[in-house]
Amino acid sequence: MSDRRVLYLDPREAMEVRRDGPALLVSSSGKAPHWYPVRRLTRVVSRPQVSWNGDAMRLLIDSGVPLLFVEADGRLRGLCLSGLDDALGLGAHLDAAMAQPSWPAPYRDWYRSQERRVLVHLYDALGWPKDDLRPGVARARLALALGSALGSDWRATMHPLHALLRAQVVEGLMRAGLDPAVIGGVKAGVSLGRDIAALLGWPLCGRVCARPPRPDGSPRAVAGYYSAYLEPRMAASLRRMVAALWRLRAY
Repeated sequence: MSDRRVLYLDPREAMEVRRDGPALLVSSSGKAPHWYPVRRLTRVVSRPQVSWNGDAMRLLIDSGVPLLFVEADGRLRGLCLSGLDDALGLGAHLDAAMAQPSWPAPYRDWYRSQERRVLVHLYDALGWPKDDLRPGVARARLALALGSALGSDWRATMHPLHALLRAQVVEGLMRAGLDPAVIGGVKAGVSLGRDIAALLGWPLCGRVCARPPRPDGSPRAVAGYYSAYLEPRMAASLRRMVAALWRLRAY
């Protein structure tokens, strides 16, 4: 089993991150510094009040370890990742589809078919009868299931998990060589990062229902739960979703 993990920086006071050889040196006032070898990190999640030295950021880029900047409420603010090319041609494939006069109708059809597919899997996983697969009905059923699994404040638990999923989706799409303008929603009327995160939100909720986190809702505990349990499963779902993008063609 790999001992690599997510480094989650969520300080209550100002924190500085510098490079120390092959490691990150994290220090804050009045506390002993911590040393984190980059080879043992899968990604770094940085909240406000963390100051980054340029050499530390370059170390992560050179090592292929993504750095995610998130707001205090968990929203993804930015992503620092090494340059990637479209080795498989998926980005060019999508560019050709988006250039056709029929766009974005093929994308809407693709999205509906993918949503139906993930809803069928969700219903099967949770043992629900597939009598009504409308998203609104599924959303209401999930709200009841999440309330039962997590309690009345289930939305507060799910919010940071969805934020971590969005960050994972953006990173995965960038690694697939897709145009950041398409991922971020500033090209061809498509926000692929938002839409795929929404599609994968269905299995995310289903997996939380099947295995809820422990009651400790601290940001570090939530990040640990996501990293250990949800992230590898969502990575597999994301790979399938990226592969399905090859079916997207203009008509």
